[in-house]
Amino acid sequence: MIKNKVDSHEDYGLQNSRRQLPDALLDFRRVCDQQACHVLQPDLSHCGGLFEARKIAAMGEMYLMGIAPHNPNGPVANIVALHFDLATPNFLIQEEMISDVPWRFEVVRMKPEMKDGHWLAPQARPGF
Repeated sequence: MIKNKVDSHEDYGLQNSRRQLPDALLDFRRVCDQQACHVLQPDLSHCGGLFEARKIAAMGEMYLMGIAPHNPNGPVANIVALHFDLATPNFLIQEEMISDVPWRFEVVRMKPEMKDGHWLAPQARPGF
């Protein structure tokens, strides 16, 4: 693991972000090792993306922990989360913000379908 101290007033952009990514995985590992919870809640937009989220989910699965992704984001993040959920064996429940603004789905071509309070798996076409 790479650990570099960076002064808070210096902006290293993407380089600094890449150094920080392993920290999310390490933080979740500590939670798992201590069995400090029953459900992990990675934010797919901030934990390092889908690849890191899959690692977090796999780690949680080894400790019999469920996954409930944190998602207070927009419609693209909703679809990404839905795909993640469908591919994650220990998925429990998905946070969503569908009713936050009336124009939410005017910015995307496909709206996720809901039935009985559940998102349905997209059938029309694959991908995001």
